Amino acid sequence: MSDHVRLVLIEMITETDGLNERVRGLETTIRELVTPLAPALLEITGISHVSAAVLLAEIGDITRFTSSAKLTRYTGTAPIPVYPPTRNATGCTEAATGDSTACSTRRPSSNSDSTRAHEHFWPATSRPKEPAAPDASSNAI
Repeated sequence: MSDHVRLVLIEMITETDGLNERVRGLETTIRELVTPLAPALLEITGISHVSAAVLLAEIGDITRFTSSAKLTRYTGTAPIPVYPPTRNATGCTEAATGDSTACSTRRPSSNSDSTRAHEHFWPATSRPKEPAAPDASSNAI
């Protein structure tokens, strides 16, 4: 191995060692800061001090949520609704059609069904905007 390559490798290893030492120091600081703030989070299997710090930073003051449902909606972890056996996600019921196969194979005829589901997970104030339709004049040559 040439002297040039050896020098570059030694420099890279030295820099990597310095970065690893910095990461260890930051992890120690995070551990010291998070332990008194989130003891309940740290009791959960799989939640490290770093994970707890991320959760604290993302959620902020948890007391601002008046219910667990509001917290799960905020974090995007609200459960998917489960419909009873006589009703499927399209809202079709066997009793309404008298035919269980028609009910299970019915496809939404418009965007109304998907819009309702969309509104369930994203209130109108925080819903992602639909992409704008391309302007026909912008494709002109």
